[in-house]
Amino acid sequence: MHAPLLMEYSMLYLMGIEWHQALLEQGKQAELVLYPSEDHVFERPSNRYASMTRHFDWFNFWLKGEQDSDPAKAEQYRRWETLCDMQVAQNPNQPTFCVRTKTQ
Repeated sequence: MHAPLLMEYSMLYLMGIEWHQALLEQGKQAELVLYPSEDHVFERPSNRYASMTRHFDWFNFWLKGEQDSDPAKAEQYRRWETLCDMQVAQNPNQPTFCVRTKTQ
């Protein structure tokens, strides 16, 4: 696996935690989001909206190098910037569009 992975699971399917941990132990970039009180297919409108918004932000970040200016998303982008730094360090000769941490 060479690309960062966004993983979303309901709390009913905790196998995502083990897979996420295995990826991290191998030095891979992965973001895990758990949705409490949700089924396999998200049924709550708030969870569906959160998931779709997160996917939109994720693809814009990784494929276009863009970040939403919403201050409520600042922590999300700090995590992703760290993942971007790791991605660049592991693949120095590959093109990247993600946003690196501000200290770089």
